[in-house]
Amino acid sequence: MASYKAILFDYGNVLCLNQLESDVAAMAECLDIELSRFKTYYWQLRDEYDVGAFDGREYWTRIAQKGGREITEQQLRQVIEFDNVGWSRPNLVMARWAETLRTSGMITAIVSNMPADIREYLRDLHWMPEFSHYTYSCEVKSVKPAADIFLHCLDQINMKPAEVLFLDDRQMNVEGARQVGIDSYVFTTAEELAPFVRSIGLPDISLNAMV
Repeated sequence: MASYKAILFDYGNVLCLNQLESDVAAMAECLDIELSRFKTYYWQLRDEYDVGAFDGREYWTRIAQKGGREITEQQLRQVIEFDNVGWSRPNLVMARWAETLRTSGMITAIVSNMPADIREYLRDLHWMPEFSHYTYSCEVKSVKPAADIFLHCLDQINMKPAEVLFLDDRQMNVEGARQVGIDSYVFTTAEELAPFVRSIGLPDISLNAMV
């Protein structure tokens, strides 16, 4: 049985749900870019946005330019809002489990590739639980799966890699954490995760926490 002292959570697709196709379509329509091309541009430039090399204005302006468009102030405000909202729908089961862990005395932290616009938007979300520490790529200037972002979090929570478990929906990020010695688990659903956490002696995930 593992004896972890801290649990690290990815944000997107773990604590929150994935963006809806309608969210992506709304952003593409806002910028008047064909949907499949918009999706390509969105992810091509995302690391620079997440790491803080681009602010929101530059990120969305560059996407618009790739699509052969100019962007107005109104479009900029609207597309940022669409993006923020799209990444703000809670996975309540996981959010409440994170709170259960923290109140039971464990250290909890977020390790997320996240731009400053979304980070600020999250501050006002009522469903977000409190964490012991937050490691956001836009602050530490490093994106997963690079070692630096994980090492920064370990330093902040004063933990050794062997004392920590990391949950992320992307295999490459899990592998990145493993490279620095952190036990890591590829998250798919709370239902799939529940037997694993029970087997290692962590507090149960309440699968009824859907309301």
